[in-house]
Amino acid sequence: METQEIESSEQPMLRKILAALTGIIIGAAVAMYPPVEGLDVSAMRALGVLSWAILWWVFDVIPEYVTSIMMCTLFVILGLVPTEIAFASFSGSTFWMLLGALGLGVGISESGLLVRIALYILRIFPSNFKGKIIGLLGAGVITAPFVPSLTAKVVMLAPITEAMSDALGYKRKGREASALFLAMFTGVRNMAPVFLSASVMGYLLLGLYPPSVQAQFNMIYWFLCALPWGIAMSILNYFSIIYMFKPEKEQAAEENYVNDRIAELGPMNKKERIMLGIIILTVFLWAAEPWHGIASHLVALLGLSLTLSLGVFEREKFRSLIAWDSLIFICAVLNLTPVFKILHINEWILAMFSPIMQQLTVNPYLFILGLALITVIVRFVIISEMAFISIFMVFLVPLVMQAGINPWVAGMIIYVMVTPWFVLYENSLFLAAHYSVNGEMVEFSEMARFCVVYLANSLIALLLCVPYWQYLHLLP
Repeated sequence: METQEIESSEQPMLRKILAALTGIIIGAAVAMYPPVEGLDVSAMRALGVLSWAILWWVFDVIPEYVTSIMMCTLFVILGLVPTEIAFASFSGSTFWMLLGALGLGVGISESGLLVRIALYILRIFPSNFKGKIIGLLGAGVITAPFVPSLTAKVVMLAPITEAMSDALGYKRKGREASALFLAMFTGVRNMAPVFLSASVMGYLLLGLYPPSVQAQFNMIYWFLCALPWGIAMSILNYFSIIYMFKPEKEQAAEENYVNDRIAELGPMNKKERIMLGIIILTVFLWAAEPWHGIASHLVALLGLSLTLSLGVFEREKFRSLIAWDSLIFICAVLNLTPVFKILHINEWILAMFSPIMQQLTVNPYLFILGLALITVIVRFVIISEMAFISIFMVFLVPLVMQAGINPWVAGMIIYVMVTPWFVLYENSLFLAAHYSVNGEMVEFSEMARFCVVYLANSLIALLLCVPYWQYLHLLP
């Protein structure tokens, strides 16, 4: 028995060692390959470093943010670009926007305000099956703009959902419990692409766009462009859950779980009141940016400064609860844009892949279908959502811009379709939700079956947006 355990523990390590060596060998081979037409020696070396990094990201050899730091460092050590280019994003607005938003998210969670908001939303709706489905979907909508961590939201909402399901008398891993879990999970995930501030992936995408597109897509314009998808997806998602999991005999349930939880919380404490005021001020200033002219990252930093100075959470929490690894990974990846530009790799990408992209972009519907299908298939290989978005968008942005497509649309397609959970290893967010209730609430096979429907709904909602995006001149 002990021998088997040792062997099973050695196998993942062996795979990582093989993956590490493979990444190094392939990266070195690309770096030393004679320059192809349109590239010089420095550009080939940069592509070699990127090839190594991608393979280490794909196979999770070491934490992705560590690989990212090593990648930027190698760009400098090999003399490819100066330090101020290789680490440009760490002094830009994206870094500070992320820091402010992540800090505000910690403040909302630590103060208890997020739990209170979710419970009040759930209390509004009837204590029957359909009412709770709408309530859980609504909780995802209302909490979306305030916490840029999808994981934090599902980890907070999943235990509430399980307890509410038990209070309603629903059998664990039964139809009704599965429906409530899916409403909670997809309610959070649906709203991520709609609000820029709903997830760090939104800030990652924004940072990957050219400065002109970043200036165009402030908080409000992003929301307005994504809103039709959010509405269509929410409607399709609601009816799909109801159709697939509706109980055979529906009846109103007498349950006081939500009211009891609110009563346990008591009146809003000082930290909750402070955090509520800070959030209202921050959201107002974000929305009013066109009038007052204060950049969104400065507003986020102002909110974080108030949160810290008024004692909503302490220095130790600032050190331990900020997602520093995500912050480092995102900014390191964003540095690929200036590196590619200075080494003329963008021009080479355009020359090589433009003919293929022209075929795909001849029709906006074909473009959406093609990119969505590629995303779902490749996600079986590239496990990290952030790594997937980073890799694809670095190459896609110049190609779609040449085709007359706003890169925000390409980012939206990938953002929407990057979330399959056909197998457990594909989706860390689903894992967080599933295991925050100890895997006892739903059968994964049922969840995987619904994933097909969820992705189909996502794609339908994207296709419905084409006329609207054409009206906004985001699509030709």
